[in-house]
Amino acid sequence: MSACRDAVQAIVEQPMYAGVALTEATVRIKQLTVLTEQALRHLADAKALLDATPSPSKAPAGNG
Repeated sequence: MSACRDAVQAIVEQPMYAGVALTEATVRIKQLTVLTEQALRHLADAKALLDATPSPSKAPAGNG
């Protein structure tokens, strides 16, 4: 995520013409940052749920 933010900051700090292509690239990088953050939260929540769920015990062996 910080790499995305760094990329946006580098684009903003460059003294170049802010044409359509540059604006679109900046927007896409910002979108990527948001989606990455959301995915990270989603995976952290899923991990927490999996860690909180007890694993199924082995079924008892039958006699005969």
